Amino acid sequence: KAGLKHAGMAIHKSNYRHMKKTFLLLSIISFCLGSISAQSFVGKLNPNPSSDFKNFTQSDTLKILAVLSDFQTDIDDATFGDGKFESIYSKDYGKSILDPLPHDKLYFENHLKFVQNYFAKVSDGKLNISYTVLDKILTVSKTMRNYTPDLNDVNNLTPLGNYVQEVWALADNQYPNFKFSDYDLFIVFHAGVGKDISLPGSLGNERDLPSVYLSNKSIKNIFGSNFEGFPVNGGKYKIKNTAIMPETESREVDGFDGSVLIELTTNGLLAATVGSYLGLPDLFNTETGRSAIGRFGLMDGQSMFSFQGIYPPEPSAWEKMRLGWVTPTEISLNDASVSLVNKYVANGTDTTIIKIPTNATEYYLIENRKRDALQDGSKVTYISNGQTLTKTFDRDYLNYIYYAVDTLEGVIIDVDEYDWALPAADRNYDIEKFKDVGLIIWHIDERIISENYETNSINNDRYKRGVAIVEADGIRDIGEEFQTVFGETVIGEGTKEDTWYSSNPADYYENKFSANTKPKAESNTGTNSLITLSNFSDISNRTTFDISFGSEFIDLI
Repeated sequence: KAGLKHAGMAIHKSNYRHMKKTFLLLSIISFCLGSISAQSFVGKLNPNPSSDFKNFTQSDTLKILAVLSDFQTDIDDATFGDGKFESIYSKDYGKSILDPLPHDKLYFENHLKFVQNYFAKVSDGKLNISYTVLDKILTVSKTMRNYTPDLNDVNNLTPLGNYVQEVWALADNQYPNFKFSDYDLFIVFHAGVGKDISLPGSLGNERDLPSVYLSNKSIKNIFGSNFEGFPVNGGKYKIKNTAIMPETESREVDGFDGSVLIELTTNGLLAATVGSYLGLPDLFNTETGRSAIGRFGLMDGQSMFSFQGIYPPEPSAWEKMRLGWVTPTEISLNDASVSLVNKYVANGTDTTIIKIPTNATEYYLIENRKRDALQDGSKVTYISNGQTLTKTFDRDYLNYIYYAVDTLEGVIIDVDEYDWALPAADRNYDIEKFKDVGLIIWHIDERIISENYETNSINNDRYKRGVAIVEADGIRDIGEEFQTVFGETVIGEGTKEDTWYSSNPADYYENKFSANTKPKAESNTGTNSLITLSNFSDISNRTTFDISFGSEFIDLI
């Protein structure tokens, strides 16, 4: 119990399943530095981002087509399950878990329903999504291990290309009159789990399929520049993209008393996959898999698996701006007092995001984020055993927190405010503190973004990221490695002290951001940005701060 208290956790005495999972999680979580959601993302979700951004208007609809595919049966210890749907669980866990059986057409439709709801809300109605799931299971000719990249050449995506090529040939054969040309984004849901995270005690995974979005550029890299796509409808139409997604991310791992089911779902991963299709690059370090923006945006591993993958936070200000959903208010070179309003309570004249240019390619984006702007708790809608149900949480609990959601079951299809997934206060379960976040300052460098966009490596240099959080506590630890008292490695994923508000308790925090504070207001080349932000008000839906330009030695003309 002393160890549990030291890690900020306690045994849920009424439920032995919770107790076993709690002990297992102790090897993964400590000091709020990292969690299951914070382990490094294995691979790249979007290996070859395309500069051809998909700009959808409110009158448009992004149409998703999904098919189900399994493999030849295997007895391979290097993969979860035997290659068939619903084979990953060794026993009947009933309906009280995330992603319970059956994993049928309706199950995958429910996951896509979440994606539909997520983007309708975070885009403020600017992105409409519809979806179709074909019901026949398409069985490819080989076992799973034959379609996963070689362990010594993980960047060679040819096996994955061969897999989806075979899947679409089977789909064309099974549905000869289906109008594939009506759809924009194509998804293959395969049997088994994804090779996207690695957990202690986990068997298998080495030969599982990684979750990946194969853009048209990725497909051409595999099959040659003249390859026009996967032919369907007798060759009349060519499918030019495919996302590969698992049936679930839940898996059994070895615990202290036999195997334990770790419940991880695919909602966050699916949302990021749509982000990839729209043109967003990965915002984690794609060389190491470590976080770069923490749980403050969408395209980071921490966000994809926040709250065990049931929902990510809203996209960052930069991601929304990149997709054309928001236009920041640009600040002119005049000293001023600025008011920023959270989007959930803003009216048509309120400012929700500001942009402060510092040189030709760099600028700051500042936004006001809260976990519970509507002050009504976290309302979670889910489908369990054929019923649509809702639970409301007034704060974080041991079984409803970013690394554990044992109180939920079925497939989550909506949350009233996705920013509940943002980092919270310390774990004292104070009802008000758990609802707050603060102002987030983003340092954007378009030169780094443009130079590294096509290689999907814009955030690989921790000192010169293209999209970076200005961590208010003065300690740049997002994506850093730490050793817990249990000897496990965890990755920093951001805390509430990384946001800006007057009562921030961090040691280096001065309620001011300038060339003389920690962190410093400087460019990626180390030059003074010549701006000072100060007098941040405390956390609220409507916050204020002062901005001034120049320095004690330099006046701007």
